Amino acid sequence: MKTRLIFKKVLIGLVIVSFLLGLVFLDTGYLTIQPGSAVLIEELIEIDEFPPKEGDLYLLTVSQQKASPLLYMFASMNQKVDLVKREAVIPPDMDLDEYYQLSIDMMNNSQLKAKYVALTNAKIDADITSEGVLVEKVLERGSAYGYLLEGDLITKINNENVYFDEQVINNIRTNEIGSNVNITVIREKEELSLLVPIGESETVRGTPALGIMVRNKALNLTSPIDISISTRNIGGPSAGMMFVLEIYNRLTEGDITGGLKIAGTGEILWDGSIGPIGGMKQKVFAAEKEGASILFCPEENFDEAVLYATQIEVVKVSHFKEVIDYLNNKN
Repeated sequence: MKTRLIFKKVLIGLVIVSFLLGLVFLDTGYLTIQPGSAVLIEELIEIDEFPPKEGDLYLLTVSQQKASPLLYMFASMNQKVDLVKREAVIPPDMDLDEYYQLSIDMMNNSQLKAKYVALTNAKIDADITSEGVLVEKVLERGSAYGYLLEGDLITKINNENVYFDEQVINNIRTNEIGSNVNITVIREKEELSLLVPIGESETVRGTPALGIMVRNKALNLTSPIDISISTRNIGGPSAGMMFVLEIYNRLTEGDITGGLKIAGTGEILWDGSIGPIGGMKQKVFAAEKEGASILFCPEENFDEAVLYATQIEVVKVSHFKEVIDYLNNKN
Protein backbone atom coordinates (compact mmCIF):
# COMPACT_ATOMS: atom_id res chain seq x y z
CA MET A 1 0.00 0.00 0.00
CA LYS A 2 2.81 2.36 0.98
CA THR A 3 4.73 1.49 -2.19
CA ARG A 4 1.68 2.24 -4.33
CA LEU A 5 1.25 5.62 -2.59
CA ILE A 6 4.91 6.51 -3.16
CA PHE A 7 4.60 5.51 -6.82
CA LYS A 8 1.50 7.69 -7.19
CA LYS A 9 3.27 10.69 -5.66
CA VAL A 10 6.28 10.20 -7.93
CA LEU A 11 4.01 9.93 -10.95
CA ILE A 12 2.17 13.12 -10.02
CA GLY A 13 5.52 14.84 -9.46
CA LEU A 14 6.75 13.76 -12.89
CA VAL A 15 3.56 15.03 -14.51
CA ILE A 16 3.92 18.39 -12.78
CA VAL A 17 7.60 18.66 -13.72
CA SER A 18 6.82 17.73 -17.33
CA PHE A 19 4.07 20.34 -17.42
CA LEU A 20 6.35 23.04 -16.03
CA LEU A 21 9.15 22.12 -18.44
CA GLY A 22 6.65 22.28 -21.29
CA LEU A 23 5.60 25.79 -20.26
CA VAL A 24 9.22 26.91 -20.43
CA PHE A 25 10.67 24.95 -23.35
CA LEU A 26 7.95 23.93 -25.83
CA ASP A 27 7.89 25.82 -29.12
CA THR A 28 4.54 27.45 -29.98
CA GLY A 29 5.62 28.43 -33.48
CA TYR A 30 5.46 32.10 -32.51
CA LEU A 31 8.11 34.73 -31.85
CA THR A 32 7.85 37.58 -29.37
CA ILE A 33 8.86 41.05 -30.56
CA GLN A 34 9.87 43.10 -27.51
CA PRO A 35 11.34 46.58 -27.03
CA GLY A 36 15.12 46.49 -27.23
CA SER A 37 17.37 49.41 -26.41
CA ALA A 38 18.37 52.83 -27.69
CA VAL A 39 22.07 52.64 -28.64
CA LEU A 40 24.22 55.78 -28.70
CA ILE A 41 25.66 55.79 -32.21
CA GLU A 42 28.74 57.89 -31.50
CA GLU A 43 30.11 54.93 -29.53
CA LEU A 44 29.89 52.73 -32.64
CA ILE A 45 31.52 55.02 -35.22
CA GLU A 46 35.10 56.23 -35.56
CA ILE A 47 36.22 58.84 -38.10
CA ASP A 48 39.76 60.18 -37.82
CA GLU A 49 39.82 63.95 -37.22
CA PHE A 50 36.01 64.09 -37.08
CA PRO A 51 34.97 63.54 -33.43
CA PRO A 52 31.38 63.32 -32.15
CA LYS A 53 29.43 66.53 -31.62
CA GLU A 54 27.20 67.68 -28.80
CA GLY A 55 23.90 66.13 -29.83
CA ASP A 56 23.14 62.49 -29.05
CA LEU A 57 21.87 60.23 -31.84
CA TYR A 58 20.39 56.81 -31.11
CA LEU A 59 19.58 53.76 -33.19
CA LEU A 60 16.76 51.56 -31.91
CA THR A 61 16.65 47.79 -31.52
CA VAL A 62 14.04 45.15 -30.83
CA SER A 63 14.42 41.78 -29.13
CA GLN A 64 13.09 38.60 -30.75
CA GLN A 65 12.59 35.34 -28.85
CA LYS A 66 10.98 31.98 -29.53
CA ALA A 67 7.70 32.04 -27.64
CA SER A 68 7.36 29.18 -25.17
CA PRO A 69 3.83 28.68 -23.78
CA LEU A 70 4.82 30.68 -20.69
CA LEU A 71 6.31 33.51 -22.73
CA TYR A 72 3.30 33.40 -25.05
CA MET A 73 0.95 33.99 -22.09
CA PHE A 74 3.13 36.84 -20.82
CA ALA A 75 3.31 38.47 -24.25
CA SER A 76 -0.44 38.26 -24.83
CA MET A 77 -0.99 40.37 -21.70
CA ASN A 78 1.75 42.94 -22.40
CA GLN A 79 0.91 45.88 -24.70
CA LYS A 80 4.57 46.44 -25.50
CA VAL A 81 5.10 42.93 -26.87
CA ASP A 82 3.84 41.49 -30.17
CA LEU A 83 3.36 37.84 -31.04
CA VAL A 84 4.03 36.91 -34.66
CA LYS A 85 4.13 33.63 -36.51
CA ARG A 86 7.70 32.47 -37.05
CA GLU A 87 7.05 32.22 -40.80
CA ALA A 88 6.11 35.91 -40.91
CA VAL A 89 9.68 36.80 -39.89
CA ILE A 90 11.86 33.87 -40.94
CA PRO A 91 11.22 32.15 -44.30
CA PRO A 92 10.10 28.52 -43.78
CA ASP A 93 13.11 27.10 -45.63
CA MET A 94 15.63 29.03 -43.53
CA ASP A 95 17.02 27.89 -40.18
CA LEU A 96 17.92 30.26 -37.33
CA ASP A 97 21.66 30.22 -38.11
CA GLU A 98 20.98 31.21 -41.73
CA TYR A 99 18.58 33.93 -40.60
CA TYR A 100 21.14 35.31 -38.15
CA GLN A 101 23.81 35.40 -40.89
CA LEU A 102 21.37 37.11 -43.25
CA SER A 103 20.69 39.72 -40.58
CA ILE A 104 24.42 40.39 -40.13
CA ASP A 105 24.90 40.63 -43.91
CA MET A 106 22.06 43.15 -44.08
CA MET A 107 23.72 45.22 -41.36
CA ASN A 108 27.08 45.18 -43.18
CA ASN A 109 25.36 46.21 -46.40
CA SER A 110 23.52 48.95 -44.54
CA GLN A 111 26.79 50.35 -43.20
CA LEU A 112 28.27 50.70 -46.70
CA LYS A 113 25.14 52.42 -47.97
CA ALA A 114 25.16 54.76 -44.97
CA LYS A 115 28.78 55.76 -45.54
CA TYR A 116 28.14 56.43 -49.23
CA VAL A 117 24.98 58.49 -48.65
CA ALA A 118 26.59 60.51 -45.83
CA LEU A 119 29.73 61.24 -47.84
CA THR A 120 27.90 62.29 -50.99
CA ASN A 121 25.49 64.50 -49.03
CA ALA A 122 28.49 66.11 -47.33
CA LYS A 123 29.90 66.83 -50.82
CA ILE A 124 32.82 64.44 -50.38
CA ASP A 125 33.87 62.19 -53.26
CA ALA A 126 32.83 58.56 -52.88
CA ASP A 127 32.48 55.69 -55.32
CA ILE A 128 30.76 52.37 -54.86
CA THR A 129 31.36 49.29 -57.01
CA SER A 130 29.98 45.77 -57.19
CA GLU A 131 30.46 42.77 -59.48
CA GLY A 132 26.76 41.95 -59.36
CA VAL A 133 24.20 40.33 -57.08
CA LEU A 134 24.95 36.85 -55.77
CA VAL A 135 22.16 34.34 -55.11
CA GLU A 136 22.88 32.99 -51.61
CA LYS A 137 19.81 30.80 -51.14
CA VAL A 138 16.85 29.67 -53.20
CA LEU A 139 13.85 28.78 -51.04
CA GLU A 140 12.13 25.54 -52.02
CA ARG A 141 8.70 27.17 -51.81
CA GLY A 142 9.79 30.20 -53.82
CA SER A 143 8.86 30.75 -57.47
CA ALA A 144 12.53 30.81 -58.56
CA TYR A 145 13.16 27.28 -57.25
CA GLY A 146 14.32 25.16 -60.17
CA TYR A 147 15.28 28.23 -62.20
CA LEU A 148 17.95 30.02 -60.17
CA LEU A 149 20.71 28.22 -58.29
CA GLU A 150 22.77 29.17 -55.26
CA GLY A 151 25.96 30.78 -56.55
CA ASP A 152 24.32 32.36 -59.63
CA LEU A 153 25.53 35.92 -60.20
CA ILE A 154 22.67 38.15 -61.37
CA THR A 155 23.91 40.81 -63.79
CA LYS A 156 20.72 41.92 -65.59
CA ILE A 157 16.96 42.00 -65.12
CA ASN A 158 14.87 42.53 -68.24
CA ASN A 159 18.13 43.46 -70.01
CA GLU A 160 18.93 46.27 -67.54
CA ASN A 161 22.24 46.04 -65.67
CA VAL A 162 22.00 45.47 -61.92
CA TYR A 163 24.80 46.03 -59.45
CA PHE A 164 23.07 46.13 -56.05
CA ASP A 165 20.72 43.84 -54.16
CA GLU A 166 18.02 46.46 -53.76
CA GLN A 167 17.87 46.87 -57.53
CA VAL A 168 16.87 43.22 -57.81
CA ILE A 169 14.28 43.49 -55.04
CA ASN A 170 12.77 46.75 -56.29
CA ASN A 171 12.68 45.56 -59.90
CA ILE A 172 10.81 42.37 -58.98
CA ARG A 173 8.31 44.36 -56.91
CA THR A 174 7.35 46.45 -59.95
CA ASN A 175 6.03 43.31 -61.68
CA GLU A 176 2.80 41.40 -61.21
CA ILE A 177 2.58 38.19 -59.20
CA GLY A 178 2.26 35.39 -61.74
CA SER A 179 4.16 37.21 -64.48
CA ASN A 180 7.65 36.32 -65.72
CA VAL A 181 10.91 38.24 -65.58
CA ASN A 182 14.01 37.81 -67.71
CA ILE A 183 17.09 37.37 -65.53
CA THR A 184 20.64 37.17 -66.86
CA VAL A 185 23.07 35.26 -64.66
CA ILE A 186 26.66 34.06 -64.73
CA ARG A 187 26.72 30.36 -63.78
CA GLU A 188 30.04 28.54 -63.79
CA LYS A 189 31.53 31.21 -66.08
CA GLU A 190 28.67 30.85 -68.58
CA GLU A 191 26.13 33.62 -69.21
CA LEU A 192 22.53 32.39 -69.16
CA SER A 193 19.25 34.16 -69.89
CA LEU A 194 16.42 32.73 -67.77
CA LEU A 195 12.67 33.37 -67.81
CA VAL A 196 11.71 33.19 -64.13
CA PRO A 197 8.13 33.28 -62.75
CA ILE A 198 7.31 35.81 -60.02
CA GLY A 199 5.56 34.55 -56.92
CA GLU A 200 4.31 36.04 -53.67
CA SER A 201 6.44 36.80 -50.63
CA GLU A 202 5.76 34.46 -47.71
CA THR A 203 6.65 37.11 -45.15
CA VAL A 204 4.89 40.13 -46.75
CA ARG A 205 1.64 38.97 -48.32
CA GLY A 206 0.71 40.58 -51.63
CA THR A 207 4.31 41.50 -52.40
CA PRO A 208 5.90 40.09 -55.59
CA ALA A 209 8.99 38.02 -54.83
CA LEU A 210 11.18 35.23 -56.19
CA GLY A 211 11.89 33.43 -52.92
CA ILE A 212 15.65 34.04 -53.01
CA MET A 213 18.22 35.52 -50.66
CA VAL A 214 20.80 37.75 -52.35
CA ARG A 215 23.79 39.88 -51.48
CA ASN A 216 26.16 42.14 -53.38
CA LYS A 217 29.34 40.46 -54.60
CA ALA A 218 32.64 42.27 -54.03
CA LEU A 219 30.92 45.45 -52.84
CA ASN A 220 33.53 48.16 -52.31
CA LEU A 221 33.47 51.79 -51.22
CA THR A 222 36.28 54.17 -52.23
CA SER A 223 36.60 57.44 -50.29
CA PRO A 224 39.35 59.74 -48.99
CA ILE A 225 37.92 59.42 -45.47
CA ASP A 226 38.15 56.23 -43.45
CA ILE A 227 34.94 55.49 -41.52
CA SER A 228 34.75 52.55 -39.12
CA ILE A 229 31.45 51.20 -37.76
CA SER A 230 31.29 48.48 -35.10
CA THR A 231 27.78 47.25 -34.35
CA ARG A 232 28.55 44.36 -32.00
CA ASN A 233 25.70 41.84 -32.38
CA ILE A 234 23.12 44.20 -33.89
CA GLY A 235 21.73 42.95 -37.19
CA GLY A 236 19.33 44.06 -39.89
CA PRO A 237 19.16 47.19 -42.07
CA SER A 238 17.05 49.49 -39.91
CA ALA A 239 19.91 51.54 -38.39
CA GLY A 240 20.97 52.84 -41.80
CA MET A 241 19.31 56.25 -41.67
CA MET A 242 20.75 57.07 -38.25
CA PHE A 243 24.25 55.97 -39.30
CA VAL A 244 23.98 58.46 -42.16
CA LEU A 245 22.91 61.25 -39.80
CA GLU A 246 25.77 60.64 -37.35
CA ILE A 247 28.41 60.48 -40.11
CA TYR A 248 26.98 63.47 -41.98
CA ASN A 249 26.87 65.55 -38.79
CA ARG A 250 30.54 64.86 -38.06
CA LEU A 251 31.69 65.62 -41.62
CA THR A 252 29.89 68.96 -41.91
CA GLU A 253 30.29 72.26 -40.06
CA GLY A 254 28.21 73.01 -36.99
CA ASP A 255 25.94 70.57 -35.19
CA ILE A 256 22.74 69.88 -37.08
CA THR A 257 21.23 68.21 -33.99
CA GLY A 258 21.18 71.44 -31.98
CA GLY A 259 22.39 69.44 -28.99
CA LEU A 260 19.16 67.38 -28.84
CA LYS A 261 18.66 63.69 -28.07
CA ILE A 262 17.37 62.23 -31.33
CA ALA A 263 16.33 58.66 -32.05
CA GLY A 264 15.42 57.15 -35.37
CA THR A 265 14.96 54.08 -37.50
CA GLY A 266 14.77 53.36 -41.22
CA GLU A 267 16.59 51.43 -43.92
CA ILE A 268 18.78 53.63 -46.11
CA LEU A 269 18.94 53.05 -49.87
CA TRP A 270 21.72 54.07 -52.25
CA ASP A 271 19.84 57.15 -53.48
CA GLY A 272 19.14 58.39 -49.94
CA SER A 273 15.59 57.07 -49.85
CA ILE A 274 14.40 55.67 -46.53
CA GLY A 275 12.65 52.30 -46.45
CA PRO A 276 10.18 50.81 -43.95
CA ILE A 277 11.21 48.64 -41.02
CA GLY A 278 9.67 46.19 -38.55
CA GLY A 279 9.03 46.52 -34.82
CA MET A 280 8.02 50.19 -34.95
CA LYS A 281 5.87 50.00 -31.83
CA GLN A 282 8.67 48.49 -29.77
CA LYS A 283 11.12 51.10 -31.06
CA VAL A 284 8.82 53.92 -29.93
CA PHE A 285 8.93 52.51 -26.39
CA ALA A 286 12.73 52.21 -26.53
CA ALA A 287 13.11 55.82 -27.73
CA GLU A 288 10.81 57.19 -25.05
CA LYS A 289 12.55 55.19 -22.33
CA GLU A 290 15.84 56.80 -23.39
CA GLY A 291 14.27 60.26 -23.15
CA ALA A 292 14.75 61.25 -26.79
CA SER A 293 12.81 64.33 -27.88
CA ILE A 294 12.54 63.48 -31.61
CA LEU A 295 11.91 60.17 -33.36
CA PHE A 296 12.52 59.95 -37.12
CA CYS A 297 10.68 57.09 -38.79
CA PRO A 298 9.89 55.94 -42.34
CA GLU A 299 6.69 57.30 -43.83
CA GLU A 300 5.23 53.78 -44.04
CA ASN A 301 5.66 53.31 -40.26
CA PHE A 302 4.34 56.71 -39.19
CA ASP A 303 0.76 55.71 -38.33
CA GLU A 304 1.94 52.93 -36.04
CA ALA A 305 4.53 55.19 -34.39
CA VAL A 306 2.12 58.00 -33.50
CA LEU A 307 -0.38 55.46 -32.20
CA TYR A 308 1.99 54.50 -29.38
CA ALA A 309 4.04 57.68 -28.88
CA THR A 310 3.08 59.67 -25.78
CA GLN A 311 6.18 61.71 -24.91
CA ILE A 312 8.12 62.08 -28.15
CA GLU A 313 7.72 64.04 -31.38
CA VAL A 314 7.43 61.62 -34.30
CA VAL A 315 8.67 62.89 -37.67
CA LYS A 316 8.01 60.89 -40.84
CA VAL A 317 10.66 60.97 -43.56
CA SER A 318 11.02 59.29 -46.94
CA HIS A 319 14.46 60.64 -47.92
CA PHE A 320 17.56 61.67 -45.97
CA LYS A 321 17.33 65.22 -47.32
CA GLU A 322 14.05 65.55 -45.40
CA VAL A 323 15.93 64.74 -42.18
CA ILE A 324 18.48 67.47 -42.94
CA ASP A 325 15.78 69.99 -43.86
CA TYR A 326 13.77 69.30 -40.71
CA LEU A 327 16.75 69.72 -38.37
CA ASN A 328 18.00 72.84 -40.18
CA ASN A 329 14.57 74.44 -39.85
CA LYS A 330 14.25 73.41 -36.20
CA ASN A 331 17.67 74.70 -35.20
